[in-house]
Amino acid sequence: MHTVLIAEDEPSLRLLVRASLQPSECDVVEAADGDAAWELLLQHRPAVAILDVWMPGRNGLDLTRAIRGSPALAGTHVILLTGSAQTGDVAAGLAAGANQYLAKPFSPSELRGLVDRALRGA
Repeated sequence: MHTVLIAEDEPSLRLLVRASLQPSECDVVEAADGDAAWELLLQHRPAVAILDVWMPGRNGLDLTRAIRGSPALAGTHVILLTGSAQTGDVAAGLAAGANQYLAKPFSPSELRGLVDRALRGA
C-alpha cells in the first residue's frame, strides 16, 4: 500500500485534503509544519507528498529540493498546494522539482485525480 504525506499548517485545509483522498487505497500521514514533514518523509518514504509552500519550519520549496536531493526520496511525486499562484511562484515550484503546482482554493476532485495518477505511476 502506498503512503501519501500531507504537509499543511492550516488544520482545516489538512482535513479538506485528507477528505479529498477518501476513500483511498493509501495510507495518509500528516504534518503541521515543514520540519515534521521532513521527519515523516524520511520515516515513511511516501509515494506522494502534498506540500504547502508557506508553512512554519522548512517551506514546501525547501522540502521539494531536499526530496529531489535525497536518493531515498527522489522518486516521491511532489504536489505543491499553495495560495501563491503567480507565474513566478509556479515557475519557482517547478524549478525546485515539483511535479505539479495546485493553487488554493483547489478542487478536491482535481487533487484526487492528481494523486490517483501519481499512485498509478508509482
